[in-house]
Amino acid sequence: MTLLTRFRDRKPLPNSLYRQINQHFKYYWANNRLSQVQKDSEFINALPKSIKRGIVVHYLFDDIFYNFRFFFNPQQYKDSKFLYDVAFGIKPRHFSDKEDENVIYDEEEEVLEMYFIITGTVGIGYHLYQQPLEKGRYNITHNLGSNSFFGDYYLCNNTKAEFVHIAKTEVEAFSLSKKFLIRKIFPKYPHIYREIKDESKYRYNATIKDEVMKHKFAHIEVVNKRSTYNNINLKPKLITDISSQQLLVKSTNTEAGTQNLR
Repeated sequence: MTLLTRFRDRKPLPNSLYRQINQHFKYYWANNRLSQVQKDSEFINALPKSIKRGIVVHYLFDDIFYNFRFFFNPQQYKDSKFLYDVAFGIKPRHFSDKEDENVIYDEEEEVLEMYFIITGTVGIGYHLYQQPLEKGRYNITHNLGSNSFFGDYYLCNNTKAEFVHIAKTEVEAFSLSKKFLIRKIFPKYPHIYREIKDESKYRYNATIKDEVMKHKFAHIEVVNKRSTYNNINLKPKLITDISSQQLLVKSTNTEAGTQNLR
């Protein structure tokens, strides 16, 4: 943090930013289960493979693999190295519920990590098309609690977040990054990747997207009824290549229509 100030003529970091950075690393160092068992550590490399696997899979992360078994599927992959390899990408994360710090994903934001919730509640919803007297920024329609996970659909499909995700309470979680999964896990286990991708799509559409979109369309309908102009339309825009001749025909038709109205 001291090095960062070199780029701003020794101007100190804002207190709120300093506190967030400090809390992040304090939580990370206190909860990083891999601090002493990295793959390149002398201790780990001196052990037989069966013991290394036992320490990582059956001791350090057995609760994670069991509580989030709908993602890791430990029973099906118990004879594979998948659980051992993926464990080395699991990182601790903490999210504050303070108003200016609680956004985990925002709409149309690139998703760099997926999360496994240990404690706390994450809300999923959408930005409100605000009317003058409305105070809220989001409408949260779906809540995820302990032993839930999210972001897998966005990572598997390399797509941006479709909805806003916020910490409604203090959230403790573990993460897997897109970079780690795409570079080190999915290429090594393509059949597991396909299974995770298919299941994440089904789960996302069935339990999150359909429910949130139902509320979003209802909200837009209410806003459109209040408004006398510029109705909101969520249909995707069609991009077409219109030639000068087509534009001329369109212009002529529009002019003729204007004459008819007169």
